[in-house]
Amino acid sequence: MKRNGKELSWFERMISSRTTAYKDFINELESISSELFFRYDEKENLVAASGLPEGWVWYDYDDGSGSLRSPDGHSYYSYDLQTQEYRSPYGKNEWKNMGDFKSLDEFKSDSEEALKESAAQNDLYPKLSEEEIKGLLDYRILKKENEYKLKDLMITASQRKVFAEEMEFGTTNGDYSLTAKQMDTIPDILDGHSLTPSDKYALAFGYLEKREYGEFYTVLNNGEILKTYLDENNLPTYKTLTNNDIKFNNQNPQIMETEKEFDRV
Repeated sequence: MKRNGKELSWFERMISSRTTAYKDFINELESISSELFFRYDEKENLVAASGLPEGWVWYDYDDGSGSLRSPDGHSYYSYDLQTQEYRSPYGKNEWKNMGDFKSLDEFKSDSEEALKESAAQNDLYPKLSEEEIKGLLDYRILKKENEYKLKDLMITASQRKVFAEEMEFGTTNGDYSLTAKQMDTIPDILDGHSLTPSDKYALAFGYLEKREYGEFYTVLNNGEILKTYLDENNLPTYKTLTNNDIKFNNQNPQIMETEKEFDRV
């Protein structure tokens, strides 16, 4: 393995688990075969990628690192929460800052979307197999038919600042009010939850919590709504909502029958 044309010594590769050299070395092993790479001292959690076909799995380790594994066992989008970096499978496979992502779940969702968009060109390292390419393209078409994206509410930076003050201090002198048109753009029923005006404001400005169900929702930059929750094994997982999860009261007069039971704010 070389860096800047110079061959790395064993010491340079192994001196620290947080050095770029070490990460390059580990990524090389992961890319060759998942069977050649073992973490004896780290507990791993396997979470199925919610936006990809069956067989794509996120390997999350209790040291805050992880990566996306393909059905063939190759590793993509390695990340390290301690250093707040991730490795892109494009170009020089450089480590990049994760600062643009609000959460790990958002990073995973964004990575999965990017992977599907790149499947046809297959400009990734390692290269996808023909079967993986077909699976990703077919899945993308299927998902496209049922995807939901919240329209841009055109919320200003000033409104977001004032809303943040209200949430932090309980009071503000500014105005963050949404117009009736903006409120009507936000779904009335979200994933079975009937949204109150307070719920709609929370979702519009970034983060809706339904703690009694252990469910949390955030709007991604592309308008998709990301749900974070615990799976049947009590492990954190996520998914992007589809048209099947979204309802507006003016579309179906019987919609209230599909709501979950909960106390309104």
